[in-house]
Formats: sequence, structure tokens, C-alpha cells
Amino acid sequence: MTFDSSNLKLPIWGLFVIAVVAVLYLAQSFLIPVVLAILAALLLTPVVRLLVTKLWFPRTIASAVIVLFVIGILGGTVDYLAKPASEWAERLPNDFKQLERKLLPIKSGIETVKETTESLEEITNVTKPKARASEQVIVSDSNTWIQLLTDTQELLIGILTFVVLLYFLLAFGEELLQVISAYFFTYKNRSSFIALGTEIRRRVSHYLLLITAINILLGVCVAFAMWALEMPNPIIWGVAAMLLNYIPYVGPTANIALITLVSFITFDELSQIILPPLAVFALNILEGQVLQPTFVGRMFTINPVLVFISILAWGWLWGVAGLFIAVPILMMMKIVFEQTSARIELPEN
Repeated sequence: MTFDSSNLKLPIWGLFVIAVVAVLYLAQSFLIPVVLAILAALLLTPVVRLLVTKLWFPRTIASAVIVLFVIGILGGTVDYLAKPASEWAERLPNDFKQLERKLLPIKSGIETVKETTESLEEITNVTKPKARASEQVIVSDSNTWIQLLTDTQELLIGILTFVVLLYFLLAFGEELLQVISAYFFTYKNRSSFIALGTEIRRRVSHYLLLITAINILLGVCVAFAMWALEMPNPIIWGVAAMLLNYIPYVGPTANIALITLVSFITFDELSQIILPPLAVFALNILEGQVLQPTFVGRMFTINPVLVFISILAWGWLWGVAGLFIAVPILMMMKIVFEQTSARIELPEN
């Protein structure tokens, strides 16, 4: 009697997938800054190479200059947006009161329908069991400061990990590829592995650069449109459009919904209310149907079903960070698969 080990392949692969998902979830505080640093390094490697080849910078100096430049841009953007964001937060209670006032006719109609339904129930002797009295739950906030300090510590460690790892990947990424090939591959296959890794890195960098350039252009157009339509804080809406466009389908939809809500609070006339969301919708259609197909091309297209599943999966695993990296990771997997399968030699008949 022989034992067929092939019957164990499916359960073993299932256990392997469960183990990988568990590791990704439990180690997210470590893995999120690492993955973000890898994506940022792939995005910025062409810029470092440009400084090295055209301006004769040493690679370590060029990497440090780029990292400091990125930190300055991010810090300046956060500092610039902090004041309008805080002002918006202070205005929020008053804005919600204004929104409630504008929605009062709708609310009155709903209450009228509710009262009519209750009257019909009384007439037809339809009774409902009385709801239990709500129990007051007092939540102690004795651990609030401890949790706040823990979250702040994790954030600072994550930022430091991202910055340091980004520098090392930019400065020594090519040497790392050669070291890996030397340790894990024979001399015969070493050059093929390096060529494969270089091609994958080139295509991923190309994709990330194109998407980032398109998103920046979209953000500038949205900010200008919001300024022209007299929306408050147009720069914030431009930055939001740029960032949320990294999340296909879900991000632009959320941005349009948020702009619609703010437009409803800000303006009184229907023509003024609908113009900002319509402008953003038109710009997103132009970006998705014209710019991306023209500049990105078919080589970087993925089935929308796979994109949506990837967004759901990574969002469930890593929250907001997972939403932003879902599509770049999916694209990296697609490029790796295409490049690997293209280099596999088929056996001769």
C-alpha cells in the first residue's frame, strides 16, 4: 500500500496561507514602515540614479539629499495644512448645526411618516414590545494617557524605521541585490537573477513614477477647481484628491462624497452645491479614462475585480496604510510574475 503525498498539498498550502496572513496582521507595526520604505525607494531610485550619472554625486550623498528633500516636502506640507485643518476642526460643531438646519425639512418629513406609521399601528392594534431601558456604561479613561503614549511611541519608531531604511535602500539597494545573488545562486545563474531583479525594479519604478505624476497633476487641478468654485481650503481638497487617488474606485468615491457634504454645508443654492462634486467627478473621469490609459498603457492594467479584492484584503489587514499600498503591491506581483514566466525556458518536445 503506497501513500500518496499529493493529497496533503492542499491542506499544507492552506496552513501556509493562514500562517502568512497571521504574520502580516500581527507584525503590521514592523512591516508597514518596511513596505512603505521599499515602495518609496522604488519611486525615488530613478531620481538618485539621475544625480549619480548626470551630476556626478556619490550615491550615498545623492541618497541623503533625496531623503532630506522628501522629509522637507512632507514636513512643509503637514505644517502648511495643520492650520486650516485645525480651523476646520473648530468649525465642525457649527457646521454640523448648519447641516442639521438645512436637513430639517427632510427630517420633518421622516418624522411625519413615522408618526403616521405609529398611528396606523395603534388603529390596527399592532403592539410592539417595549424596549429595555438603556443601561449606562461608564468607561474608565484611566488608561487613556498610557494608550496615547504607546501609539505615539509606535508612530515615532515607524517614522524612524521608514527614514533610515529608505536611505539604506537608496544608497545600497543595488549592492544588496548582488549580495543576495552571491549567497543564494550559483555563478551560472547569478547574472540571470541580477538581470531579472533589475528589470523588475525598473518596471515597478516606472509605474510608481507615472502614477505619482498623474496623481499630483490631478491634485493641482482639483485644488484650482475648488478655488475657482469658492470652496473653503482648496489646497486640502487637492492634497486629498492626490492621496485618495492611490486607492482606485474607493478613494475617488470617498473624496467626492466628502466634497459633496462640505459643499452642502458651505453653499445655499443648489447650483453652487452641485458644482464642486461635479467638477471633481469630471476630473476623475478625465484622469481615469484619458490620462492613465495614455501614459500608463495596457502593460500596467489589472482586472478591476482583482484590484477591489486587493483593496479589501490589505485594508482589512493593515487599515488605512493597507488601502494605499494595495494596488502598488498587486502591480509588483503582476510584474514579478510576468518577468519570471517570460524567462522560464519551456522544455523541447
